[in-house]
Amino acid sequence: QTDQHFFMDTYVEGVLHHSTEVFIEKMSTQNQDMTCITTIIQDKKIKEKNVSLLNENHQIHSLWQVSFNDPDKKYFEWHLTRNGQKGKASFENLLTKTTETYDFDFPENGQTLQSLVYMLQFMDFSSKQPVNFDILTPPKQFFGMYAKAIGSEIIPFEGKNVDCSKVEIGLRGMLGFISPTLVFWIQKESPHLPIQYKDRALLVKLRTSPK
Repeated sequence: QTDQHFFMDTYVEGVLHHSTEVFIEKMSTQNQDMTCITTIIQDKKIKEKNVSLLNENHQIHSLWQVSFNDPDKKYFEWHLTRNGQKGKASFENLLTKTTETYDFDFPENGQTLQSLVYMLQFMDFSSKQPVNFDILTPPKQFFGMYAKAIGSEIIPFEGKNVDCSKVEIGLRGMLGFISPTLVFWIQKESPHLPIQYKDRALLVKLRTSPK
């Protein structure tokens, strides 16, 4: 059973760049309840699939990703598992056929870009206090991030006006002063889907049905 199924259309300077299909499924194992987040990009220049498993505390349990990304010249297969505050990853360069393995510290609030779209549904934006988390990028690098409410706005979405929380997401620390921030519009009603987000050149819009 798929609990959520939607698409994220990415526009660069007003032109559709690619679409990401997202599946979010709840599942039970013998030990605990899990959430499986699958994201798929099937484009002429980008083919990518990521499968992330989150535990019952919404923490990364494991992930697998394969990417053939011509614009960024990135071609890899990435496996990761987490055990408490420790992570283990393998990263294969699909061009050179070389594989590196890594052992590293995994912060408690570490997320991937793919799981962040899901995690935003559970963050409390009722106050203006920032929510801190860390974003993991392949193969093992984390970036300290924050998310904070900056207001509300009603925006059109699939023929309706939707009341949204406006949430700013950016880098913590000194890099935050020179790096662009993202603004998300997150539906106030459950399931608190991210209706759209943008930065200076990028606009991503949610779509609930295939074109």
